[in-house]
Amino acid sequence: AEVLQVRGRVPRVIVRTHHAACDGQATLLFAQELFAALRGETPGPARSGSPVDLDLLGGLDRCAETPPAADCAAPVSGAAEPVQGVTWARHRFEGRPSKLLPRIARGVARQVGGACRVDVPVDLRRRRPLLRSSANLTGLLRLTVRPDAEVEEVEAALRAGIEAGAHADFVLAADRFRGLPLGLLAAVGASASRRRLSGGLFETSATLSNLGLHDLASLSAPGFEARRCFWIPPGSPGLPLFLTLSGDPGGVEMCGSMPAGLASRGRLRSLLAALAAELASPS
Repeated sequence: AEVLQVRGRVPRVIVRTHHAACDGQATLLFAQELFAALRGETPGPARSGSPVDLDLLGGLDRCAETPPAADCAAPVSGAAEPVQGVTWARHRFEGRPSKLLPRIARGVARQVGGACRVDVPVDLRRRRPLLRSSANLTGLLRLTVRPDAEVEEVEAALRAGIEAGAHADFVLAADRFRGLPLGLLAAVGASASRRRLSGGLFETSATLSNLGLHDLASLSAPGFEARRCFWIPPGSPGLPLFLTLSGDPGGVEMCGSMPAGLASRGRLRSLLAALAAELASPS
């Protein structure tokens, strides 16, 4: 992990972790314990390493998923421009919307213009409630969403998938790559990303990560009062959108990463504004 203090008109503290080792909940735990220490409190214990994600799948009768077809459009219009890299943007929604994740998922489908696949990270710690771990313990639930779906329908599908343990299928499939050389994985991933961007179709339209409601007091210390907390997601050139959602008493922070060639011409910022409008909609 890396901690940066940024001085300026709006002082900021940036906590950086590598997603291969830490997931969102692990990073939040690290940040909360860091500020606890700065407040003079004794940080609580936490584990790293074992247990790993596979260790938390006991009792689930699941099998490794078959990789989905590249048949999903991006939630922005137009072809990708020949711009390298990944960029990000942030948008704040004032208010406390209900059914946050289902509304955003349906909003993505509406921006795609048809049924699409979204991936929802699921914290595996729920299977061991007393576990405090700084590891990456996240499954992935793949969900097909229609633009005309009722919010309650999307919410029910999310709950049913989690109850069935469908998020474990991704973990089981990913295990086959454990131990392969990183250089090989990077080369295969880069080649696949180029094909997806040039063809305009992807395995998923978006990854949507709801990191929950944050107590900003737990991220404050003498001389520093947290007023906002947002998460810059680890983007990928082969993923059209990785969106994080985090709440505080006043509203919701939306932060999206996107391949720079797709985000160009203000498309990413316009997308975030459109998704925020979905949260303001009464239904």
